[in-house]
Amino acid sequence: MHDFLVNKVYGAIILIGMISPYIFLSNTPLREKLPLFKKHKASSSALGMIIVLCGLMIISGVINGFHSDEYLKDMENHAYLEVSRTEPSCDESGVIEYVCDYCGITDSETIDALGHDMTEISRKEPTQDTEGEIVYQCSLCDKKDVKVIEKLPKPTETSPPEETKEPIETSESIETSEPIETAETPVTEPAPTLPDVTFEDIYKAYKSNELVADDLYKGNRYQVTATINGMSTDGLFNLTGGATLTMQTNVEGTIVFFYAEFEKDQEEALKQVIVGDTITFEGECLSHGMWSECEIVK
Repeated sequence: MHDFLVNKVYGAIILIGMISPYIFLSNTPLREKLPLFKKHKASSSALGMIIVLCGLMIISGVINGFHSDEYLKDMENHAYLEVSRTEPSCDESGVIEYVCDYCGITDSETIDALGHDMTEISRKEPTQDTEGEIVYQCSLCDKKDVKVIEKLPKPTETSPPEETKEPIETSESIETSEPIETAETPVTEPAPTLPDVTFEDIYKAYKSNELVADDLYKGNRYQVTATINGMSTDGLFNLTGGATLTMQTNVEGTIVFFYAEFEKDQEEALKQVIVGDTITFEGECLSHGMWSECEIVK
């Protein structure tokens, strides 16, 4: 009850402070009795209002001092109520405004920005002539971002093998005083397979120096693991059957595309795979972007 009465007196003082301009500045009998206000001058009236408001503030402070210790302790533990809220966006923070139900003091709380939630909405695959792109869009604010995919490498053109001339047989013997030297037919050995060399090693070597890379890797057979990006049975390499696969793999964060040519005897194995499958094949390296006479391993 004691704190209730103190609050009532405190409220009355606040009310007097709110209506004091009407009491002291209007043409009332009270004004004519007050020293600073009865002159009806702006300067003296303003000084009088300052004195009145300062006096009311001092009195209200003294009145608040009459509260009990329990009440003052509760006043220190502010009872905040939410009065306004600004929701955060992807780029900007939000804010919540509070006011104490006891003393009217205000406080605020910052809400962190949400950040963009980007998801893929469309994709355009690259070709040998045009770049591809992947379009991402934020599910919260509709912001869009585009990632460019490099063009596909063009296949390396190879010249057709030279025709070997067959020796002409004759029944007539040719007499000569000098012995005829016969050229020994060279024996073609199959290209060696070096399984300890990876596609990443070959790719980096060709990017650094193609001449040195040709000496190291061209004509040799290696095993490569990559994902099928496309399959074609047309073109120069598949005139007698088989197919050319467009393959893709990731080298240190870069998507690399290359071609792998399979002969007719691989058609049954090729029928068991589809675009998007990851396969391991063995093939002859013509460059990092072109592989011939490939065979599916798994």
